[in-house]
Amino acid sequence: MRVNDAGILADVARRLPPGSIVVSDPEMEFLYSLYVAPANRCRAIRRFHLLFRGSGVVTRTLEIARLLEAFEGSVRTMCALGSRELLFLRSAVVAWNGRAVIILGPAGSGKTTLAAEMARCGAQFFSDGYCLLDPQGRVHPYGTGPSLTDHTENLHAAPARSAVLTTDCDGIPVTAIVMTRYRPGVRFRPRLLTGAEAAIQLLPHTPSASVRPRDVMVRLPEIVADVLALKGDRGEAATMARTIVRRLERRAQVAAQGATRGPMSDTEFGWARRDVCAEVGSIRPCFGGPPNHERTTI
Repeated sequence: MRVNDAGILADVARRLPPGSIVVSDPEMEFLYSLYVAPANRCRAIRRFHLLFRGSGVVTRTLEIARLLEAFEGSVRTMCALGSRELLFLRSAVVAWNGRAVIILGPAGSGKTTLAAEMARCGAQFFSDGYCLLDPQGRVHPYGTGPSLTDHTENLHAAPARSAVLTTDCDGIPVTAIVMTRYRPGVRFRPRLLTGAEAAIQLLPHTPSASVRPRDVMVRLPEIVADVLALKGDRGEAATMARTIVRRLERRAQVAAQGATRGPMSDTEFGWARRDVCAEVGSIRPCFGGPPNHERTTI
């Protein structure tokens, strides 16, 4: 990492991946260069701030904040592409009763907003931007607390500090995956996905799938085989957060009564329909009926 203005180093350090350390080893895989333009005294001349990775230009911008955002995003992507043991997944994650709920969606779709609302309902904020999946399918946090970038919804405050889970944990298993995006006035009517469909839906959110598709395609079906996977547009985050929490409570009751985990039983599927219909509309199974009892693999 090199800069032409030492005054920006403190801001750069805050944008580094969690756990980064300073080393004196002269060998490096990637060299980032940040050029901070001098103060512009002539309005007719635009002086751009520049970010390089190696000899290539990552971005040029007139705003320091955007330069730092581009640097952070590029470093995260390179970490995701280079990681072999841990699988990076673009998502927001909350923990509910010791299990992870992974929230997926396009950039700016309200993932962090929904996670923050779930924190108000009793969940713990676990990770934002990315989460890490180990070979056993357990979720590890990447970074801390929420970083809200979508202001299109009625979000009154960020989660309390006590609602943010500490990062010194050994990972938690996945219980649900919610693929959604915010659309004003829409009723949440999700599709219930099979394990194979859920694995396919995870691919666009897994950066390493572009460089190691075989490894990713082997691991994803194992991760999603025993989870509840829902996909659909949503309205306000508060309504959907309550729905997800109640659905998870029902799922926990089934597990406590000794119900078989994995693809949902007819009884559990009926509860899912009843609960979600009562809250926000109806749930739409993938193939017009409850999923079969055989595990679907890719």
